[in-house]
Amino acid sequence: MLKNRREFPRKRLMAGAVAATCISMSALSFAGDKPLNLDIEGNYANVTLIELAEKAGVQIIVPESIAKKTWLKGVKGDYDLVEALNAMLLGSNLKYSFTSDDTILVTESEEGSEEKAEKKDQKVEEVVVTGSRIRNVAPTSPVIVITREDIDRQGLSTAEDIVRSLPQNFSSVNMATTLSEAGRDRDTPYGAEGHSFANLRGLGSNATLILINGRRTASAASYEDGRVNLGNIPVGAIERVEVLLDGASAIYGADALGGVINFILQKEYSGSKTTVRYETSANAARHYSIDQHLGFGWDSGNALVSLGFQERSSTSAYKAGYDSYDFTDRGGRNYLSSNLYWAYNTRGNVRGADGTHYGSLPVGHDGVDWTIDDLSIDNVEKYDRAKYSPAGSVSSETTSFNFNVEQDLGLGVSLFMDGGYSESATAATQGASAMYLRVPTTNPFNNTGEDLVVLYLNQNEISSGLIDYSSYRNTYKTYNLTTGLKVDLWGDWQASGEVAASRSTADIGSSGTLIPEEAIAGVDEEGNRIPAFNPFGDQLAHEDGFDFSQYAFNTTYRSSGNDMLRGTVHADGSVMQIAGGDIKLAVGATYRPEELDLSDDQTRQNVYKANMTTWKQEVYGYFFESSIPLISSENSKSWADSLLLTVAGRYDEYEYSGYFDSETEKTDKSYSRFSPKFGVLWEPTDTVKVRASWSESFRAPDLRTLFEGETDWRTEEEVLDPRTGEYVLVPFFRGGNPNIKPETSVTLSGGIEWSPSFVPGLTVSSTYTKIDWTDKIGLGRPWYPYIRNNVDAFPDVFIRDENGVLVKVKQVNVNLALRLVENVDISARYEMDTDYGYFIAELAGTVNLTDEEQAFENTPVTERIETDLGPDKVNYNVRFGWDKGSYGANLYYRYSSGYSNVNRTGGQWVYDGSWVFTPNPPEAVEHWSTWDLTGYWDMGKGVRINAGVRNLLNNKFPFFDAGRGYDGSRVDTRGRVMYMDVTKEFNF
Repeated sequence: MLKNRREFPRKRLMAGAVAATCISMSALSFAGDKPLNLDIEGNYANVTLIELAEKAGVQIIVPESIAKKTWLKGVKGDYDLVEALNAMLLGSNLKYSFTSDDTILVTESEEGSEEKAEKKDQKVEEVVVTGSRIRNVAPTSPVIVITREDIDRQGLSTAEDIVRSLPQNFSSVNMATTLSEAGRDRDTPYGAEGHSFANLRGLGSNATLILINGRRTASAASYEDGRVNLGNIPVGAIERVEVLLDGASAIYGADALGGVINFILQKEYSGSKTTVRYETSANAARHYSIDQHLGFGWDSGNALVSLGFQERSSTSAYKAGYDSYDFTDRGGRNYLSSNLYWAYNTRGNVRGADGTHYGSLPVGHDGVDWTIDDLSIDNVEKYDRAKYSPAGSVSSETTSFNFNVEQDLGLGVSLFMDGGYSESATAATQGASAMYLRVPTTNPFNNTGEDLVVLYLNQNEISSGLIDYSSYRNTYKTYNLTTGLKVDLWGDWQASGEVAASRSTADIGSSGTLIPEEAIAGVDEEGNRIPAFNPFGDQLAHEDGFDFSQYAFNTTYRSSGNDMLRGTVHADGSVMQIAGGDIKLAVGATYRPEELDLSDDQTRQNVYKANMTTWKQEVYGYFFESSIPLISSENSKSWADSLLLTVAGRYDEYEYSGYFDSETEKTDKSYSRFSPKFGVLWEPTDTVKVRASWSESFRAPDLRTLFEGETDWRTEEEVLDPRTGEYVLVPFFRGGNPNIKPETSVTLSGGIEWSPSFVPGLTVSSTYTKIDWTDKIGLGRPWYPYIRNNVDAFPDVFIRDENGVLVKVKQVNVNLALRLVENVDISARYEMDTDYGYFIAELAGTVNLTDEEQAFENTPVTERIETDLGPDKVNYNVRFGWDKGSYGANLYYRYSSGYSNVNRTGGQWVYDGSWVFTPNPPEAVEHWSTWDLTGYWDMGKGVRINAGVRNLLNNKFPFFDAGRGYDGSRVDTRGRVMYMDVTKEFNF
């Protein structure tokens, strides 16, 4: 028998002729007239009635044949027990009866419970699950639900933490990688420090659609491709997160090729709840937060206000293991010797104007009286970046405000409004500044008689307190407001209309000390002598009167905004009745204009063609969805208890105005497509569920892909000349491609869930997903090794002079021939109720079978699985949990498999008097695993404590021969994290 997870009756209930689910509490006096404050989400009967039994202190018995297949409505607000039962069973084929004062029997009824429900006013929550627009319909695609309890149980403190806990997510862009590494699904733009994005299946973060309360929100203003910054999502206000691991363009429109993550914020609540949290980590990161919720209810409506503040400091790169840029002791490369010619030194690394390398002065020299003979390459210190880069991640400070109001206007009309504001300020210490200085002969410390180039590092000035470290400081803001009406029509039909406005802004800035050319020359613009900067010695022997404070800067050099308006009308209800039940239909339309304003962006005004600083798009969408119950309990067959078919489709049209055919004149262009989706949910028995879905999705190209102008990306980089077969140093440029086509994909998924009757409490499931992507837009440079073998087909990529010598390489976005992704998600859950407590063991994981990418026809296929470019082969979480009364504890094991670091493929140039190219083989990176231990104590009187340790053993990060010696997309750079939060709740 399955019993309530909190307590157990001393007297066990026995099933009669039929197997039954016993949902129970210790026997109490009859609570039929006792007022209950309920907050029960819509779900299957075996879930919702457990919660009601716990709240009311009664036993509820329901046959297993219907407990796990009958969906019941949720209830929120104040009820007595009878009112709650009537509301939850409304519209179902179930009825109830009291067999004693504290025992209720729920059985099937031909009439249902509508007649009872009419006797009292109801407060019924109609649930729309992510992946469908029809109320109270079970989804046919795989959906993962992360509840508020799950978030607290795991000790997750940010939206990034929540997403990173998913085995299906590849965290390519997060608080650590935006500081020290380019995100693997796209090069990180300037001002991206502190962003984090979701990336389901490793398909790219712009292929995962982020929703808040089921609605789109404005994308991050610092990006141009529709991605939503997780750092602006208020984690304290989250009620649950629903993750759709399937293509969903037919439901939500373009961009949902890889899946959907829907952050659902708390709505109806009556009372006050305050939560205070503190966490500290082995690698010096600390986190503080406070969240306050105030909710009010009245006869015809309710309102909720949520406030939140959190502050997180950066990790120490040194404590995280980044203590040297020489990785040879760990089997890696020595990045010190590779930069001898380019080594920035505190005494200055001197070159002649013609490139002749002279070297540096000896240690202890003040750089005042010297000659060219005093310089030596032997004196050049190998620049160790690790010593001058203290921060391992970005620090952040986030403030949020969210509200929700609902009001019944009567006559079946209700008004709703919700909105929010979030401000996230991020910062990171950049470290000592590497200064590339041109020192003319007018500088009084240049005794050579020729102009010089000096590579100088200002660490001595920092250490002496003359200047501060250079740092980034960025502020990201989001605003959201939605208002609308719901109208009850005929029968169970309901229509809604809403208007939403969303805005995101980014203010990007930095601070530090910048020595101007005049101070380096020792002469101002009018030829007058001024105190000069001395870049040659290590004794801070600058000219008398030189003042660093006058050269300090603190500036905002980039401000951008992204505005989105959206209007949506939608209606759903039953259209006809067939043997299996009511056929339900949803129809609607949406209009969404968006505008990206870069007019105040000093870094990007010239990045886009013809100084294009304002970009607009308009999106029109028309959609439908139908749920067809072919078989149900009304007409069950020997081979099926139920069979549900869903059909959905959506037509989207994107309209752009830009420089498609000309560098000077704008023209209009549109991309459109119809995206269909079909799904099946089959229950051959009451213990087995089979799901399957097929869908098509598409994504239109974004601003950066279409219109980015030619910009200098890398000054020099080693490339293989595909014509000569020799490696040469050439500059890299990148640019847009206005002729690029939209991406399209076909997704097939199928899965099975089994709850064997001979092992009560056990549920296992497995889902296979295949995504076949066509015209995938090439992001970054993974396609370069292939096109070099077809050089004549790409004359605009390899730019040569009149003698055929390669002089530069231009990276453009291209449509790849194919991208094929296959994976299997697995889960298992076992629950056991004993006199010693409620025990649970569960597994959730994914096995990535393939992630193949082909650049063009007749080119090799690249496998991204088990490489640093793609997701891990195996990724899973295991949980062992125990609850007894007001106490509980959980032990988690998290595992991700090893992979190959193909970042080493190719080689590196080493200068040691002359340039030498050294090829590097791929490197094996070990697997990564951690243990987490968490627990809670419900102290009563509304007080609850959650505490725990994540990465309990403080496991060292696997060595990764690039960046900082660890892979920030796969490890939490905080190391061991200890946390505690205290919640106090008052009921009004």
